[in-house]
Amino acid sequence: MRHPLIAALLFFTCFTFFAQTDYQIDNETLTLETEVEGKLDLLWNVSDKKFRYFIKTESGDIVELLNTRGEDKRYQEQYKTVLQSLTSVPMKKVDKVNLTLFDLREFLNDYNKSVDPNFNAKERTKLGTSLALFGGMTNHPFVENPTDETTTFFGAEIELFNKKKLPRHSIFFNLRYEPDTNEFKHQLTQLSLGYKFKFLNFNGFDMYANLKAATFNFARITQIDENGMEFTESSSGLDAPFILGLGADIRLFKKISLILDYHHIYAVLIDNYADFPMDFAAGLKMEF
Repeated sequence: MRHPLIAALLFFTCFTFFAQTDYQIDNETLTLETEVEGKLDLLWNVSDKKFRYFIKTESGDIVELLNTRGEDKRYQEQYKTVLQSLTSVPMKKVDKVNLTLFDLREFLNDYNKSVDPNFNAKERTKLGTSLALFGGMTNHPFVENPTDETTTFFGAEIELFNKKKLPRHSIFFNLRYEPDTNEFKHQLTQLSLGYKFKFLNFNGFDMYANLKAATFNFARITQIDENGMEFTESSSGLDAPFILGLGADIRLFKKISLILDYHHIYAVLIDNYADFPMDFAAGLKMEF
């Protein structure tokens, strides 16, 4: 396993930004996220693996929304009384609100709009998703291959992106399978996490550089020993190879694109065996 610490960090690193502020509430210092900002603010955090929600008024008062169990083990739904008293919304409507971030956000957005015509709900970061299926040909540039044998491969890729805020950037999760052949008995299944940067970003055509930052490989190799007998070895491992590639998306329909990729051009942290790496793929991608 090469560079396991780097790979592990890459797998567990996320890029999330919150508006965080410390508040003093009932002799307790809490760091809260601002979910809704208006006549009434919605604040929240996670404490001891439980979500806690708070309402902040224009005067600066902060009230926690509670839903504790009574002696009869039934939920008391105190938060509904608080919401009704702060908003004067009919209880019939408040009764439909669950103590969840989604329901509270929608309720307070509606209330703030009703009392302030200039209120604009905070735009939520919406991640786009695409699924690609592909196949191609490779000469295994990162495996010893003295006769430069080529084999086919195929796989699938899930890509996550935000076209509004980060139109040139995305991350992807890739599953790739390379079967062995009679000439080259090396079978590989690879799971990888990577990053794409679109250096050309047009309405119906993109070109991008991609980087496989972390991979988990399952390999099976058949070899011949000094007595002419075949034996098979299996191995698996987590790597941080930093494999560089290039690709292009060509829009065919509104949500469907043709993808052309040159996957494995060069690896920064593992050996490169091929004089001319050949690792080309084509496929289709659908956005959701």
